[in-house]
Amino acid sequence: MLITAKLANLPLIPPYLEPGANHSFGANFASAGAGALQTTNQGQVVDMDTQIEQYINLTGRLRRNLGDSKANQVLSNAVYYISAGLNDYKVFVMDYEAQLSHCKEEYVRIVTSNLIRQILELYKRGARKFVFPSLKPLGCTPGMRSHTGGRCLAAASHFVVYHNNALEDLLISLANTLSAFQYIFFDHHEFLNPMMQKPDMHGFDSGDDACCGSGQNQGEYTCGGKSNATTYELCQDASTFVWFDSFHYTERIHRLAAYSMWDGNVSYVRPQALKNFFNMATGKVPKVHLGRKGIMSIALSEIGSRMAS
Repeated sequence: MLITAKLANLPLIPPYLEPGANHSFGANFASAGAGALQTTNQGQVVDMDTQIEQYINLTGRLRRNLGDSKANQVLSNAVYYISAGLNDYKVFVMDYEAQLSHCKEEYVRIVTSNLIRQILELYKRGARKFVFPSLKPLGCTPGMRSHTGGRCLAAASHFVVYHNNALEDLLISLANTLSAFQYIFFDHHEFLNPMMQKPDMHGFDSGDDACCGSGQNQGEYTCGGKSNATTYELCQDASTFVWFDSFHYTERIHRLAAYSMWDGNVSYVRPQALKNFFNMATGKVPKVHLGRKGIMSIALSEIGSRMAS
């Protein structure tokens, strides 16, 4: 989100739970490892329903200070970046007992219906402009390849493709049903596949291996961080890799994705460019005062998940 914030002439959006944070230009509600379902990594994350409760608390303060009319204007001009679902499938495909309880179609329906319920709750509370990155190719991440001798994990890939197709169909339906609903869908598969399949043609040395890690495809989750691992290999130049570690992109990939989403002149950014959401034609970003020091607004919110690192 740092790159997107810079493109929108905004500071980096601080976490909602950061003590003393100034949410002048938005709040980040994301929790590493969270999913669309409350049961995903339960007890280790702030689940998405709780994130929405936090958002409601923040908007309540906005309404108390501005009144409903002005607050509605601010909330409808805000941009809501929602990234959720990948962890739900990451946990599910590694849980044999869970797979006995639900078939692929049923589980995807559970995840997407829960996500749509959460989107509708945000819409009810004033949100209008949404950004949805599709799920990345989970089955072909170094982390999944480390379990299959270097091959993509087909089950994980199937879940993600099915989810992405279902989600985009649901977003189109919402746009046709709710007159004020606007969305941007960023297709990670279409964006990433060329760089993964033919990395040398796009200036990368590897599209399969992680820059940092160990084992098969450097995909074992041992790149320091929460794993407390002390033995792992780190590449010399992360910019020549698609993947930094088991499940996360390198900064170069994030930068390419952000610029593509911002300009929107590619087929995998649909149906419009992100810059349209920020009124960049006029160069204006809405600002309001919330009664605290400084200029306050909710110009960008991030709700969803970041996979634990």
